[in-house]
Amino acid sequence: MRKYFLTFLTLAVCAISFAQSTTSSTSQSDKSGVIRLKGKATQMVMPDIAVVYFNVNAKEKTEQETLAKLNSQTQALITRMESLGFKKEEMKLGNYQIYENYIYEGGKQKKSGYIASNSIILKFKFDKEKLSNLFGKIMGEKSENISVNFSTEVSKELQQKTSTQLVREAIKDASIRAKTIAEVADLRIVMIKEVNYQVFNFRPMPIMEKSYRMEADTDMPAPAFSNVDVQEIELSEEVEITFQVENLMK
Repeated sequence: MRKYFLTFLTLAVCAISFAQSTTSSTSQSDKSGVIRLKGKATQMVMPDIAVVYFNVNAKEKTEQETLAKLNSQTQALITRMESLGFKKEEMKLGNYQIYENYIYEGGKQKKSGYIASNSIILKFKFDKEKLSNLFGKIMGEKSENISVNFSTEVSKELQQKTSTQLVREAIKDASIRAKTIAEVADLRIVMIKEVNYQVFNFRPMPIMEKSYRMEADTDMPAPAFSNVDVQEIELSEEVEITFQVENLMK
């Protein structure tokens, strides 16, 4: 069921705005003025996209050995994901870096080898069972030097669908309030003079804030996604409308 929460400007604020606008218009006509107010609508939406960030690390004595190990671990991770039904187009390579590693011995800095890392970003239609299988498989194999973070997003399709409905509700909100103000103040709405609309940006929300790092000797269990509810994301739209009004008082 869709849930809409309408938030309005108070009557006092709108009345002040109207009084100021009417005053500025009296030089042209003693009977004309404007009511300017904002209509807003919000809706809680269940995210439909799961985003899993894998960070793969490798550390060896030489640069060549480090890169070889990193590539081997990365390919193994991709192969495991493919075996679970994830498609290659759902996976993207992210940041990559390699640098020299130094340690201190006897108060002196000494080069001990190289550290390399890269990331794989997996995006797919949110599915609790599929997500649980993914983490269960990876953690069950005790993957070495892989950390995982996950979040959720609202797809562009769902954003657009929700935004369209919210804009309608926001305009309806503003129109209802304008009519109420006009009736109380003995005014008549002549026309809509101006509409201002600003697009809102939607940010991804985390499912869990904890980062999981899997080492070769860990017995950490996979997170129980089946027992966790995904956090809903609040989407909102706001429309500012200026109504031209006419004073009916003689």
